[in-house]
Amino acid sequence: MNLPRSRWYLILIGIGLVSLMGCTTVQVKNPQDSLLPRVQKLAQAKIRGDWATVYSLLAPSSKRRLPEAAFVNRKRGIQFKTFKIKDIHLAPSQKEAVVKVLWEISMGGYDFKNAPELQSWVYVDGTWYLKMKKPTNPFKN
Repeated sequence: MNLPRSRWYLILIGIGLVSLMGCTTVQVKNPQDSLLPRVQKLAQAKIRGDWATVYSLLAPSSKRRLPEAAFVNRKRGIQFKTFKIKDIHLAPSQKEAVVKVLWEISMGGYDFKNAPELQSWVYVDGTWYLKMKKPTNPFKN
């Protein structure tokens, strides 16, 4: 096969490009992979008492119900010490998740280990946000 040298170069470049394309992989982002760091960030912020960071992780719908200043300046009678993420349950839609966190906390002069917290998370525009529970009136029938 007598091909001009320039054609051989083009063939070699083409083979090289095809082989490089085979080495690249398209990574599909798993929503659960991005949830874990957000849950950890929330827990670490609670331990530090950094309520502005906690507020930044709230879902937009939760933020509309409660202004940041009111959330950050709220009196809390609880001290978060350590945490363990026990379970992450992703809904089939991959847009909602329930996370069970076990806390070591101090409250009212008492220490509690493995105090459970169920967190509801929602996936909005590629980011996980914590859904704040609607306040309930314990005295209402």
